[in-house]
Amino acid sequence: MVDDPQGILSLITRTREIIITLKMYSDDYCLVLRNLNQEDTRKSFSKNSMILTNQAEVKLPQLPLITFSGAILWKQFWYSFRAAVHEQNIPDVQKLNYLISCLKGDALLAVRGYDIVSENYM
Repeated sequence: MVDDPQGILSLITRTREIIITLKMYSDDYCLVLRNLNQEDTRKSFSKNSMILTNQAEVKLPQLPLITFSGAILWKQFWYSFRAAVHEQNIPDVQKLNYLISCLKGDALLAVRGYDIVSENYM
């Protein structure tokens, strides 16, 4: 087949066909890979959006927060406040507002002059 000119031409033609076929498979593979990457990106974006949406849906307070007057019950107050407000994914200024709304007596008097800004929480 390779010894005669017709066989060589036939071999070259067949090789070209194989190269063209391989190129088509390669192009198809690249297209599928690109689509999979785009789908992964979309899923990741959607998942992150869902997480952000879930975090933004925090509605406080659902149960009344206990108050703190400066007495020796600080630990009891802090454990309750920490679970209900402090550990939530909300802005610090909002946490400060909740904290001040829970204070009474000497504890409220102690923070009376504070500005309601993020820097004054923690």
